[in-house]
Amino acid sequence: MDTAERRQRILDEVEAASWVQDGMTIAVGAPAPMALLRQLIRRGVKDLTVIDSGLSLDLLIAAGCVRKVVSYYAGGGFGVPVAPSFRRAVERGEVEVWECEEGILTTGLQAAAQSLPFLPWRGCTPLRPTHTATRSTWADQGGSTCSCTGRQTGRSSRSNG
Repeated sequence: MDTAERRQRILDEVEAASWVQDGMTIAVGAPAPMALLRQLIRRGVKDLTVIDSGLSLDLLIAAGCVRKVVSYYAGGGFGVPVAPSFRRAVERGEVEVWECEEGILTTGLQAAAQSLPFLPWRGCTPLRPTHTATRSTWADQGGSTCSCTGRQTGRSSRSNG
C-alpha cells in the first residue's frame, strides 16, 4: 500500500464521529481518542452503551452520552478510585452498569471481532469482591465466588466482623 492510498483511508474525528448514532455500542481503546470523544459530545449523541474505563468514560457520562456502561474499572486513576461523574450517575440510576472482570471483557470483545456468539475463557480464578458483592454474601458463603461458575472457591481471608 503506498502513502497516497493510506492517506485516503485515514478519517478525521468529525467523519469518524458521524458514523456513531444514538443507541449504538462503542468500545473506547487506550490511549483514548479524546478528539473523537469530544466530537461525539459536540454532536449530542445519546443512549450509548460504552465499553471503557477511566477518564474517557467519565467524560462521556458527564456529557449525558451514556445509557449503559460495560467496564472492569470506572476509576479516574491514581487518587481517584471512582470517577466522579460515573459515581453520581450510578447513584442516581441514570446509567446501567455491567461490571465484569477484565479477562471476561476482553474475551467477549475478541468473540465479537470474530463474529462468534461466545468464546470459551479459561482464566477463571477466585476474585476479590467488587462493589456488586454484598456483605451478606461474604457472611453467608465465607469465601470467594468464581466469576465464571458462581461456585464458592475457598475461604476468604477477609474478616466478617
